[in-house]
Amino acid sequence: MQENSYNNNQSEEIDLGDLFKLIKRGFNKIGELFLMLIVFLKRNAIILISLIVIGAVIGYFLQSSSKKYNESSVTLHSFYGSQDYLYKSVNEVNWEIKNRFEILAKEFKIDADTLKMISLEVKPLERVTNLSNEEKEYITLLKEEGAYSQEDLMQIVLRSSELHKIKIKHPEGFDVTHFFEAFRERLLENKSYAEIHQTEIKNIKESIQSNRESIQQIDTILKSYNTNLNQKNPGNSTFYSSENNLNVGQILSEKKELRYAINRLEERLTKQKDFISPIDEPKTAEFEEPTLSKEIITIPVLLIFLYLGIRFVIYLNRKAKHYENER
Repeated sequence: MQENSYNNNQSEEIDLGDLFKLIKRGFNKIGELFLMLIVFLKRNAIILISLIVIGAVIGYFLQSSSKKYNESSVTLHSFYGSQDYLYKSVNEVNWEIKNRFEILAKEFKIDADTLKMISLEVKPLERVTNLSNEEKEYITLLKEEGAYSQEDLMQIVLRSSELHKIKIKHPEGFDVTHFFEAFRERLLENKSYAEIHQTEIKNIKESIQSNRESIQQIDTILKSYNTNLNQKNPGNSTFYSSENNLNVGQILSEKKELRYAINRLEERLTKQKDFISPIDEPKTAEFEEPTLSKEIITIPVLLIFLYLGIRFVIYLNRKAKHYENER
C-alpha cells in the first residue's frame, strides 16, 4: 500500500513537472514570435512606411477626384403624432435607394444613377438636455427594468418633438427641391393622417367662426348697453351707473380672450397646411468629408496586406523547395 501511494505521488509530481515545462515552452514560443515580429518590422520598416505613404497619397487623389457632394436640409413640422411615420418613411426611402432604385427613380422622376448616390437622414431638433426631470426619470426607470437600451429610450422621447430636420446628401448640381417635393408627396399619401388633418382643419375653422360670432354678439350687447345709457343719462358720458347690472369689464376681458384665441387658431391654421409641413426651403451647403476618408485608410491597409501576402507566398515556395531537396 505504501509503495502504491509513493508511486502515485511520484506520478503526480512528474505530471505537474511536464505541465510547467509545456507552459514554459508556450511562453518561450510567444516570446520568440514577438521577437520575430520586431525583427520583421525592423527589416521591412522602409518598405512598410513607403506603402503607407503611397497608399495615403493614392487615397487622397481618389478622394479629390471623386464626385463632390452637397448636403441640403429642410425643417419639418409634424402633427397628430406623425413623427414615427416620418422616420419610417425616411428609412423606407433609404432602403429603396439601395435595393430598388430603378422603381423609385421612375416614381420620383429622377435619373436612376443619380438616385443611387443620394441618402437621407432625419433628426429631431429637440435636444436631450431639454428634457424635463420627469422624462429623464422615466427613461432611467425603463432602462433599469431592461425594457429598452438608453439609446432607444432617448430616441423615443426625442421623436415626440414636432420639429425635425431632414438632411439629404446628394451630388453637386442635383435638383434637391424636386426630390424633396416628390418625397413630400409620398408622405402626404397616408390617408389616415390626411383624414385627421382635414378634420382638425375643419374644427379650427369652425372654432374661429364661432369666436368671431361671439365677438359680434359682445359688440352688439355693448352697443345696445351704451345706447341705453346715453338715453338715460344724455348729459353724462360716464359708462357706469348705479343702474348698471352689466359687468362691462368682464365682457371686455372675454372679448380680448376671444381675439387672442382667434389669433392662435389662425396661427395653427397657417402652420398646419398638412400633417407634415416644411417650415423653410431646402438649404444647401457643401458636404464636409472627414479628414481621414475611407480611401486614405483602406488603400494603405490593402497594400500592406498585399505585401504580406506576397512575402508569405515566397516563404511557402522556399519551404516547398527545401522539402523537395530533402527528398
